[in-house]
Amino acid sequence: MKLLALLLCGLLATGASAQETPPNGYDTLIAAGKLILPGENGVPSAAEKLSPQENLRRQRLAVARNAPALKLLREALQQPIEVPLPTNYGDLGFANHGRVRELARLLRQESDVRLADGDFAGALDSRLTGLELGAVITRGAPHIGLLVGVAMEAVARRDFETVAAKLDATQIRAAFPRLRAIEARRAAPAETLRAEKQTTFNLTSSSFAEFFASDEGRKALTTPEGRNKVMVSEEEARELLALTPESLAAQISAVFDAAIAREVLPYPRAIKVEVPRGSNRLVQVATDLLRRESTRFVYERNRAENRLLEAALELRAIKLESGAYPATFAAPLDPFSDGQPLIYKRDGDKYRLYSIGPDGRDDGGTPIQTIETDRKSGAQTVTKRLTPDSRGDILAPVF
Repeated sequence: MKLLALLLCGLLATGASAQETPPNGYDTLIAAGKLILPGENGVPSAAEKLSPQENLRRQRLAVARNAPALKLLREALQQPIEVPLPTNYGDLGFANHGRVRELARLLRQESDVRLADGDFAGALDSRLTGLELGAVITRGAPHIGLLVGVAMEAVARRDFETVAAKLDATQIRAAFPRLRAIEARRAAPAETLRAEKQTTFNLTSSSFAEFFASDEGRKALTTPEGRNKVMVSEEEARELLALTPESLAAQISAVFDAAIAREVLPYPRAIKVEVPRGSNRLVQVATDLLRRESTRFVYERNRAENRLLEAALELRAIKLESGAYPATFAAPLDPFSDGQPLIYKRDGDKYRLYSIGPDGRDDGGTPIQTIETDRKSGAQTVTKRLTPDSRGDILAPVF
């Protein structure tokens, strides 16, 4: 395993070199994150040990103290943003991801302060800016960018009803063009996998070349003692010795390219497509992300929740304008379906709006349920956590 870990730092394709990214809004975004000042902070919802009044006081301090950071953040979002791919293991961007997540949390505090001050349109703007921030951080980024972006969008959506309840129909309808523009700024799953593929190549060239250029490294694979030391079998050693940077790159590319081709299919069809494992263990370990992490599920879950939010806002606008929810409603497409809209059903003076969720079935608006098994005890519990194996429907908020 030690050898495999070393080689996974060295999986390279010849000709797959990193290209410099011209200056863009990403640099401004990171500069905004660096402007965040330490001090008292509130939280998006009152902590157990803080009264709502104390929490709001701390939120005010945080927002006022970090006004320059918020201003620069909004300037960054006015520019095209492309996240540069990492070129070495010291450049994975975790520090930058942390700064951007702090900006997302700061936007939530700003929204809460504006809401408390009666600036309802401003509170909505802060939430939408949080959604936009989560969307743009996926542009050009590998899988980690998608995960960070989804987490930030969840912060912006949480308790959205506190803002929606204060908006009039005109304010709500003014938000729709921006919501659609935000969705257009989010990287599609195939783009994310292309970035992941390029990142794998960028991060692995030197280690692979260094190991196979080393007499000591190759010799370790030719003796039982050496193979035992690096924890590989004789068959695995033969496979490794036969590899070249070009052949390894070709095999890794084949697996990634199959996954990328799968991602352009609608979700119900995509999940039925098996991605090849690769011809040797090293390729399988290198492309393990394509099996361990469901990039597509995370993407569609986030998109479904945003579309449910948008549709719920439109239904509120209709009720404010007409006094009632509509008998029928042209809902947006459901990301978990094969081209079908979200399901809307009016129920007296209420309604149900939902996505069919990852199980692909219309369960009549039954909330998500997931059976989780404890690894140690084997005990099973039913939770509301949304996973690729969940059953039930994803319900929209009702404003």
